[in-house]
Amino acid sequence: MKNILLVGVGGFIGAVFRYKISGLLLHHTMNWKFPVGTFLVNCCGCLMTGILMALAVKQDFFSPGTRLLLFTSILGGFTTFSAFGLETVYLLQRHEIFWAGLYRHSCALDRHVECSIVPNNVLDSYFSPSIHLAKKQKSENS
Repeated sequence: MKNILLVGVGGFIGAVFRYKISGLLLHHTMNWKFPVGTFLVNCCGCLMTGILMALAVKQDFFSPGTRLLLFTSILGGFTTFSAFGLETVYLLQRHEIFWAGLYRHSCALDRHVECSIVPNNVLDSYFSPSIHLAKKQKSENS
């Protein structure tokens, strides 16, 4: 039950931050064809995820509950693939092929930057605690 509450509260926090930041950016970029709000929110979220994930794995910085709160709920609620998809479809419906392509490829580039921040085998270590624990015990025994 505790994990469900962590995910719910964190998802609420992340979604509210996304809503407020995207709304603020939309207000200032209303005439732009490019969906700046969602793009910047996703870039910031991915950058934060990469940095925090590196700390989580390399330094064993966060407890499992804190990881759940940060990655699954707050950052999961903050970044959004569904808004990216919806805005891409809107651009295509308005025959803004260039902007839809640019948006699609710039978001893919953003993911590559995130992956370059995260050290090798982070996902294995993060998603498989037994691997992480074995590596930690091995380094302590050395």
